[in-house]
Amino acid sequence: MKCDKRMGLFHRIQEMEFVVIDLHLYLDTHPCDQTALSSYNHALKCLDELTNEYAEEYGSLLGQGFHGYKHWNWLECPWPWEM
Repeated sequence: MKCDKRMGLFHRIQEMEFVVIDLHLYLDTHPCDQTALSSYNHALKCLDELTNEYAEEYGSLLGQGFHGYKHWNWLECPWPWEM
């Protein structure tokens, strides 16, 4: 089902956002940790790829900007607070 794929991608984005925030906080107190910095940069790249994939398929997560919408599909899947 289309909504299942959308929700799976949305959950992967949430997970990667958590990783980015967690590594950012760690780097605030360990700025010289090159392994963590490398992991942070990799996580940012993955998050960017996931959000771009989501925007291409379903529209922007931020509700801003135009990302080549195929159609307006706001009502096809649950709203964020219904998940």
